[in-house]
Amino acid sequence: MTFTSHVKQVKDKMRQRLQALRAVSHKRWGSRTEDLRTLFIGFVRSVAEYAGAAWMTAASDTTIQQVEVEQNTGARLITGCLASTPIDALLVEADLVPLQLRGRIAAANAREKYRRDSHNPNRNIIESQGDTRNQREIKGKSWRSAADEVTKDLETRDTEPEAVIGWSSTPPWVNIQGITLQEDIPGGTPDHDSNQD
Repeated sequence: MTFTSHVKQVKDKMRQRLQALRAVSHKRWGSRTEDLRTLFIGFVRSVAEYAGAAWMTAASDTTIQQVEVEQNTGARLITGCLASTPIDALLVEADLVPLQLRGRIAAANAREKYRRDSHNPNRNIIESQGDTRNQREIKGKSWRSAADEVTKDLETRDTEPEAVIGWSSTPPWVNIQGITLQEDIPGGTPDHDSNQD
């Protein structure tokens, strides 16, 4: 499983969405840099990050590089930097993180989420030992091995997970006795609605 066809679809979809970003980005009359960055993250980069913990950690570096090229195009649109700008400087200027690193972070977050929830069936994947690892994991190209590597780097592997906060068993529409809501703050000034003036 090389994810080549998946990456081609992601790349094409990102390129199509970058056209919308290109339409609203211009140095003199376009949107502000912060707005362009927000649009890029929510509308363009989200395409690449969908299930990124699974495929970004397993795909080859050259396959991921195809998607990184589209992110770099987005970073140029955000910042207005020239094509000759070094990629590292471009990403810093656009305040973006390489997609491959984002995939590794997503894998580590998924690992912690599964580890903390005792009712999640994926917890067994995290807790299983080397006898269940497949060839991809042995080569270090799976979401679990990427997550293990990130947590090892952050030295959080052997820490005790915090308990997941459970929801209240009382429905929100049930009246609870003994609770009083105070609408006025003593010593506070009343709010004035500008429409009443």
